[in-house]
Amino acid sequence: MLTRPEVIAVELERLRRSDPVQGDLDAIGRRMADIERKQRNFVGRLGDTDDRDVAALIHEELNALATQKRQFEAERALLQDQRAAWSLAQDRLQDFDIWRHQVAANLGGITYEERRLALRALGVEVRVWRTDHDPRFDITMRLDFIDSTTHRCNAGKCRTGAAASRGH
Repeated sequence: MLTRPEVIAVELERLRRSDPVQGDLDAIGRRMADIERKQRNFVGRLGDTDDRDVAALIHEELNALATQKRQFEAERALLQDQRAAWSLAQDRLQDFDIWRHQVAANLGGITYEERRLALRALGVEVRVWRTDHDPRFDITMRLDFIDSTTHRCNAGKCRTGAAASRGH
C-alpha cells in the first residue's frame, strides 16, 4: 500500500464517483414535495367545507401527512450525516495519501518490526496456502478511518467495498 499509490488513487476516485446517499436524498425530496402538495390541497378543501365530519377527516389526513413529513425530515438529516462521513472519508484518504508520499521515501530504512507494525496499523491480514491451492494467497486490508471500506486481493487481483466483503 505504501509503495503502490494506485491503490489509494483508485479508492479516492471510487469514493468521489459514488455519492452513497444522493439517490435517497432525491427520493426523499420528491416524497416531501408530494406531501406538501397534498397538505396544500387538504387545507384548501378544509376552507371550502362546512361539514364537521369532513373537516375532521381532513384534519386526520393533515396530521398523518405532518407525521410522515417529520419522519422524512429525520431520515434526510441521517442521510446528510452519512454524506458528511463520506466526505470526511475522502479527506482522510487524501491525507493518508499525502502521508504515504512522505513515508514511502523512508521505507528502505525501516526494520522488519516497523513494517509489521505498519501492516497491523493498516489492518492488513495475509493468508498463504500451499502451491497447489487456488488462490495461492489472500490479502485483506481494513481501513477503519474509511467507513465500510475493505480491500481484498487474491493473486494480485484487488477488489474493494461490498464485493470484497462478500469475498467476490
